[in-house]
Amino acid sequence: AASRRLQVEKGDVDIAWNMLPDQVNQMTGNKDLRIERYADNAVEYLGMNVTRPYLSDNRVRTAIRYAIDYDGIVNKVLGGAAKQTSTFIPEGFAGYEPRILFKTDIEKAKQLMKEAGVSGFETTMYHNDASTRPEVAQVIQASLAKINIKVNLNKMVGSQLMPLYRAQKTDLFLGGWGPDYNDPHTNAQPFADHTSKQIAYRNAYENDKTAKMIQDAGVEMDDGKRIALYQAANKIIQEEGPFAFLYQRMFLHAVRNSVQDLKVVPNPQLTKFYTVTKK
Repeated sequence: AASRRLQVEKGDVDIAWNMLPDQVNQMTGNKDLRIERYADNAVEYLGMNVTRPYLSDNRVRTAIRYAIDYDGIVNKVLGGAAKQTSTFIPEGFAGYEPRILFKTDIEKAKQLMKEAGVSGFETTMYHNDASTRPEVAQVIQASLAKINIKVNLNKMVGSQLMPLYRAQKTDLFLGGWGPDYNDPHTNAQPFADHTSKQIAYRNAYENDKTAKMIQDAGVEMDDGKRIALYQAANKIIQEEGPFAFLYQRMFLHAVRNSVQDLKVVPNPQLTKFYTVTKK
């Protein structure tokens, strides 16, 4: 990344891909460059196994959603190179809705815990050792401590962690999901249809209503009706499901001003450069 920065500032390269937030701050003010920002298509989330004590109560799950310090994750851990999201449909995909349902509100979280008759409890969050996941886990740990939920962190390598998650043997799970293709079905199915044996299933969440919505959407030929089904299922999962949606990363690209018509698609690895011209 440091080499890319030097090269784009000197003009040796025209586009410096995936710059780091601190480098972007240092390049601000360079009249020969601009920073283009594009949302990654992967959604980071906190999964909550609904068979675990207290997590079976949606008031507790909603309290957790309100307790999380989203700003601390986005701006302190990720240096602003991310944006909060409340949806399993990523930005750039049909059906994406930018509204944020849950902002940090500790008092509201405490009230929900009180309504659920839960004074506090102890649980374990599982996560892998990929960059920033341990730091994000620590922010969530500190956030939930404010509503008297003691979170023990269990950092594992992915090859050991994923079999536990797939077997519904985790309590809280910090992870992400990247789409396989550019359509909302690729996310709607794992997050909202437990019969697919993917993310909803791994958190032991079975909702026949959302599962049928996704199955119906998968064979619906009218795009408007299809997208409406995904959005309706998404609303239920947002409010009642086993997830706290966290953020999408932002790709930061330094582009020399001589470059025109760069278009980064929702799957960045599929970006085509034949549209690009130079002055």
